[in-house]
Amino acid sequence: MNFKIYLVIFAGVLIILFAIFSFFAVGANSEQWGSLFLGAAIGCLLAVGFRFSKKKRLDNKKAQ
Repeated sequence: MNFKIYLVIFAGVLIILFAIFSFFAVGANSEQWGSLFLGAAIGCLLAVGFRFSKKKRLDNKKAQ
């Protein structure tokens, strides 16, 4: 694996740790949880979409 993959994995772990910390800081009964989960879901979808589009773009460059 190259350095960029390690960097993406490290960033993902930091985001997960931040989400766990936010759970305890905000509190389980708070109404902010809905927006926090919505933001996390949107962030995950953007990350997956970005990786998919990057892979597709690289595949198109290799085909030419």
